[in-house]
Amino acid sequence: MGWIVVDVLVGIGLVTASVFMAYLGVHVTFYPPLDDKDKRKRKKQFIMLGVVAAALTIVQVVRNGFAQKELIDAVKENTPKVQVTNMVPPSTVIQQAVQPESNVPLKERAFAFGFKDQKALWQRKR
Repeated sequence: MGWIVVDVLVGIGLVTASVFMAYLGVHVTFYPPLDDKDKRKRKKQFIMLGVVAAALTIVQVVRNGFAQKELIDAVKENTPKVQVTNMVPPSTVIQQAVQPESNVPLKERAFAFGFKDQKALWQRKR
């Protein structure tokens, strides 16, 4: 439960840094700094907000990576081991699909290919 609080605080920090950077950008656009001291101050503010946003993003990425690894490990642990053995060679399955057995009535084979009735089957043959 404690890590959820950290995730929420990181998200709030990212939003706050983004809002302040947007405000600072608009403020500098409308009121450009006139002297060198004010220019340096604005540059430092932009750099600090950028560093904070980057650091919070890195924290979030690392936390998500650990959470994903834990989830994958839990899924692997809870997934039963299943072994499938194919006893029929693939070529036999293809032969049966292409050349059906002759003891299957024509009507059943026709319905398998999508014909609704014998009339449609005979019209197709002509």
